[in-house]
Amino acid sequence: AAARNGSEPNDGKREDKGVAILSTLPLEDVFFIELPYEAARRVAASATVRDESGRGLRLANLHLISAAGPSRVLTTGNGSRLRQGLAVGDALDQAEAAGEPISTLLAGDFNTWSERETTLLRLREQFPDSPPPLEEGTHGPFPTDHILFRAGPGDVSLLESSYLRLEESYHSDHHPILVRLRFAD
Repeated sequence: AAARNGSEPNDGKREDKGVAILSTLPLEDVFFIELPYEAARRVAASATVRDESGRGLRLANLHLISAAGPSRVLTTGNGSRLRQGLAVGDALDQAEAAGEPISTLLAGDFNTWSERETTLLRLREQFPDSPPPLEEGTHGPFPTDHILFRAGPGDVSLLESSYLRLEESYHSDHHPILVRLRFAD
């Protein structure tokens, strides 16, 4: 769970909100990344999936802060998303350095207003095989949701033509993004 949903339960049950990784393949090497605290606790999730021959793909999902409070902006220059995004990128780099070099897909709600935001520009340096930013907004007119990719040693490729925003929002305030990846034959 990334954050408590309210301070007191309304019906005797307390809910948490956060991020998830859904997969038809078994998840292994699951770990969570505590993001730098900005206004609320946030955690990114990471896990590895493998094809039938054992080749792996690391998946990570995050939800960066949308806006820090005024006092935080004044004291930090409003680098909240940048600090959180770089913490996730660094943790994924460390996981790769400590284990096997595999392809990594980082996705989620980056809460960005533009594809030129520093957070995305810096993370794209760490994920150089990312598809180009979508032209359509995923939350209203804003490109808040993204998929970033770093290819490993030739085992997984991202099919760029598959990267698109879905029209159906499925009762969310965001439009989902679809991307297809392929394990090498």
